[in-house]
Amino acid sequence: MTRAGYAIVILFVSVLAAVCQTALKGGIQGVVKDDSGKAVAGAVAVATGVGTPSHQSHTVTTTASGAYSFTGLEPGQYQVCVQLPGGPNLDPCQWSKPTLITVASGATTASQATTAVKGSLLQVRINDPQKLMATSKSASASDIVVGILLPQALFQPMRLGSSDATGRTYDIAIPMGMPIRVQIHSSHLQIADSQGGSLGPVNAAPGSGVAAMASASTLTVKVPEGTASQTMTFSVTGKK
Repeated sequence: MTRAGYAIVILFVSVLAAVCQTALKGGIQGVVKDDSGKAVAGAVAVATGVGTPSHQSHTVTTTASGAYSFTGLEPGQYQVCVQLPGGPNLDPCQWSKPTLITVASGATTASQATTAVKGSLLQVRINDPQKLMATSKSASASDIVVGILLPQALFQPMRLGSSDATGRTYDIAIPMGMPIRVQIHSSHLQIADSQGGSLGPVNAAPGSGVAAMASASTLTVKVPEGTASQTMTFSVTGKK
């Protein structure tokens, strides 16, 4: 066989392999609604392979009708989580039972319903009257850490919702009527609550390998039923 013939055979085999691989892929179609049955538009749906070889995550955004569609998924079991940035709907993977869906080879699993219960939007506002906080996005992710403890005792960072010349606002959706532990800490910024009380400091134990904190505190908040949002306010008072 000539060199050109070998090239044609190799090209044919490569195309055939790609076609077969695509045919073996599957998909998921579903809709996200809140606990009242209302569609949740603009939510970020994430399908993560928990029973697949690669354990890859795939992300799509729900339509105006709350619909989502994943394509090109390898066969196996997937966990579907839902997040609504800046909204009150709770991610079922954090606060309830995740939706588990099995994808078959070459098939689309349709009519999957995912419920994102409506909670309350908790906001943490950190004022910076002396302009001591970092202004770049890369530095702002580490100079102050703000988050909550989930029921599984895992730390969940809060989303940086907005940042301006006077400070930052972090947010996360939490259940109403449930005590939630909020954690705030910084290695070099001194922070006080709305009453002027200091949040730190915390000294490192000798030989622990843990850095000392200029500010560190865990506070408990319980948002009353029927409250759409609640804000906790703090201020940066100095720098270590």
